Amino acid sequence: MPASLNCTIASPAAIPPDAMRSYEQAIETTLPTLLRIARRLTWPDQDLGADLVQDAVLKGLRSLKSGKLEITPNVGAWLKQAVYLEFLMHKRNSKRLTYLESETFDQQCATNPKPFSSEISPEIERALAELPDDQRILIILVDIEEHEYQEVSNMLNIPMGTVRSRLSRARWKLANRLHHLAGNQS
Repeated sequence: MPASLNCTIASPAAIPPDAMRSYEQAIETTLPTLLRIARRLTWPDQDLGADLVQDAVLKGLRSLKSGKLEITPNVGAWLKQAVYLEFLMHKRNSKRLTYLESETFDQQCATNPKPFSSEISPEIERALAELPDDQRILIILVDIEEHEYQEVSNMLNIPMGTVRSRLSRARWKLANRLHHLAGNQS
């Protein structure tokens, strides 16, 4: 068990030991994916991504303690949804968004050229960052993380048709943005 999880167990008697072990195993299994999703949502602020994951894990622990969360094979999907909801809450609570200056962005890319486990060019990251949150998360989950449409529909608690239409619009916007970038480089 990761050391960071040890401090979250405030009152182990409130949670059945087998449920706690199962929850810890679910976290260990999905943690790399949760971090990738959160970091893609918050890039280049990797600390914020890690904070979102921590908040989602703690939310799961509280839900487990209160009996609102059952340990099933879908706990990983529940945690992914929790990360996304934490991201949305963070955005709502932020008073203003700040965009990186071009030099700052280039400096971030130079100091951390591979912020994710799979390589994505800075141009694609910029284009992805320009998408609305509800479309960006679908690109991340379906096209980058390679989840099935039905799984994403369940994860985000939206109808399958909504997943398809938002994903179609997101892909169209992303393709147009990237086409525009390709036109500027010629």
